[in-house]
Order: sequence, then structure tokens, then C-alpha cells
Amino acid sequence: YYLGDLKIPINRFRIPPKELEEMLPQQLLMLKVAAGALDDLQSDTRQSHRTGVFVGVGLDLGTTQFHFRWSLLEKARQWNRELELKLSDDNLNEWVDSLRAAAGPALNANRTMGALGGIVASRLAREFRIGGPSHTISCEEASGMRALEAAVRALQQGELDHALVGAVDLSGDVRAALAVDSGRAYSRNGEARPFSRDTEGAIPGEGAAALVLKRLDAAPTWMHASIPLRLITWRRMAAATRRRTRPRRAR
Repeated sequence: YYLGDLKIPINRFRIPPKELEEMLPQQLLMLKVAAGALDDLQSDTRQSHRTGVFVGVGLDLGTTQFHFRWSLLEKARQWNRELELKLSDDNLNEWVDSLRAAAGPALNANRTMGALGGIVASRLAREFRIGGPSHTISCEEASGMRALEAAVRALQQGELDHALVGAVDLSGDVRAALAVDSGRAYSRNGEARPFSRDTEGAIPGEGAAALVLKRLDAAPTWMHASIPLRLITWRRMAAATRRRTRPRRAR
């Protein structure tokens, strides 16, 4: 499951058009999905300093392209020696320039900011005027759940009243897919069954998710009756899942 084109109106965010163009899609996708979550709020009672951002991210291998460009000069010199190409300095430099052009654009200020996965949460905080703490968390497939866990703890401890929680992963890069499959093979039948003993593996895919959490005492009164019911239902589902997945004792 891979994403197609990612389209963002040029006036959607408080970001210059050139910066939008040059940042990696990971940040753009998280911005778009987070904006949708905030737009869906029926009652926005957020206070800037009492709201935080927690985002789980996977490594976007597009960030490695810049280092690859830098390494090409030394690689080309090595290939020139090993393959006995006997290229002159001018020809070698022309070859390196063509390789770098094929590898991707050079690093500049916008691409530096646009490739830093660690600033995703801070970018959301700036865009949506959130003045509380902002944390970007990377923990492979568990990144989103860890971000959610951190947000819930901050709410439970009274550090925040609201939390914007998100997760984004663009793992469609063939290098990422091959690396994951070599360690834990993807499902060969095209089906994913999490927490099942019979699972054959995950399915490669890309996407993002975002939601806004708030403390119960900060929620509108009409929500108070529905939240406990949802929590009870979730706990029952979790207990049932644990029962189904509990290992059987050897007889």
C-alpha cells in the first residue's frame, strides 16, 4: 500500500512555497494529516501553553541521498583506479558531476530543514501555534504507539490538557523494503494478521495518522458519558486479545 501524489495547496500552511517544494514528503504528509485532525475538532478549547505535540516517525531514506552525493567523489576516484579507467582530472570531475545530478539535488538550507526527521513535531507546533512541549519519537514500527504513550502520560500527570499525536512512515523506498524483508519477511499471501500466531508477516505500506487527545476534565460535558463506555469497551477488547494470544501450557 503506497501513496501516490501528495498535493498541498500553496497557501495551506505558513511555509514559503520554495521550502514546501524542497522538504521531504514525510514532513508534508504529517502536516496535512495533523491539519485534518485539528480541523475535525468540534470544540477547540486548546490553550497554547497547555498543548503538546508527540509524533512518531520512521526513517525516511531520502535523507541518505545527500551523504551519497558527498561520497561520490571518493567513490569515483576508487572506481577509476580499480577499473583502470585512466580518466583525467577534468573527465573525472565531469563524471562526478553527472553522477551527483542523477543522485538528486544538492543540500541547501531548505533541504536541510526539510530532511531533519527530528524536527517534525516542532514544525507542527510552529504551524499550529502550539506552545507546549514537542517530541519526535523514532522506534521503528512502534514509533506511533510510543508517541501515543508519551502523550497519554503527559495528560495523566496533568502536564498538559491537550495533545496532538501523530505518526508517519514512508517506507516505500526499495532499500527500506529489502532491509525489512531480510530481517522479518513480509507476508507472502498479501494478508496481515497482527497479534495472530498464524501471521506470515506484515505488509509494506505508507501513511500517516493524527488525533487530538484531551483530558476528561478538559472535554465538553456532553463527552463525559461516552468516554468511560469507550474505555470499558477498549479494555474488554484488550483483555479478549490477551486471552486469545496467551501461550498454551505444555501438557
